[in-house]
Amino acid sequence: MNDENIDEQLLSLRILIVDDSQESLDLISNFLKSLGFGSFYTALDAVKAQQMLVRNLANQMEIDLVLVDWNMPKVTGFDFLKRIRANIDLKELPFIMVTADSDPEHVKLAIEAGVNNYIVKPFTKEGLLDKIKQTMRGKIKKRRNKLY
Repeated sequence: MNDENIDEQLLSLRILIVDDSQESLDLISNFLKSLGFGSFYTALDAVKAQQMLVRNLANQMEIDLVLVDWNMPKVTGFDFLKRIRANIDLKELPFIMVTADSDPEHVKLAIEAGVNNYIVKPFTKEGLLDKIKQTMRGKIKKRRNKLY
C-alpha cells in the first residue's frame, strides 16, 4: 500500500472531537477541514460524546478516532477515556488526548489508561496530522474490515 492510499484512507476517517471550549472545537474542526478531512463530529462534553459513541455501536453513525480534551467539567477527558476503555465494544477505538497540560504525570496516566497518542496545545495542523498518522498506523485495515 503506498502513501497516497494511506492518505486517502486517513482523510476518510470519521473523527469525534470532544472539548468543552467551542473555540477549541472550531479550531480543530478548521484544521481538519483544511487538511482535507471531511467527516467529523463535535461534542462539548464527555456525556454527549459517550451518547454519540453508543449511537456509533448501533450503526447510526460511525466514528473511527476520538480527539478528547483532558480538562473538561463534569467528566474529564481522562475519565471519559477510562469509561470507553472499560466498554468491551469500544475499548479498541483510537484516542488522542488533546490538552494544554504537558505534565509528565498526566501523560503517564493517560498512557496507562490506554490513550493511543497525546498532543499538547497549542499545536499546528501539521502536528495534528502527524499525531493522527501515528495513531492510525496499522489501524486503517482494521477499520475497513470493521474489526472494532
